[in-house]
Amino acid sequence: MYGADAGGVILLSTAAAQEGMSGHFTYEGGRYATSNTQGNLSLTGEQGDIFISSAQVKSDGINARVADLTQDEDGYQNNTNHLRMGWNINENIRAEVVGRTTHATNQYDNCGYPSTNNCVEEFNQTNSRAALNYTYDMGEASIA
Repeated sequence: MYGADAGGVILLSTAAAQEGMSGHFTYEGGRYATSNTQGNLSLTGEQGDIFISSAQVKSDGINARVADLTQDEDGYQNNTNHLRMGWNINENIRAEVVGRTTHATNQYDNCGYPSTNNCVEEFNQTNSRAALNYTYDMGEASIA
């Protein structure tokens, strides 16, 4: 996962929103009924902030296996939801909660015995984090 043989590392983070309310929505569509839909909403004030986002990527796919005479399409779908809330207790102490769920389904060929071309794999993941941050002149301390 890390080190010289990692092949690459991707860092994802959500930046704090600017004061007030804002939102964003995007939709992209393409060949093989492929679509990418994303939306988010944020509300930020002096007392704290909240950020909610949802995304869906899906495709009917193609039949990539020449030996599969059924010519079934091997699709993919991924749904991800994210929530981050923060409360500024005072100018030095901040409490935060983050939650993220992902559900994905992938269809593929050539699995099992005897071999079949109607394979489905599912992925489910839920992540959460709660933290209490203290900012001071020399840096920041956090309990999570």
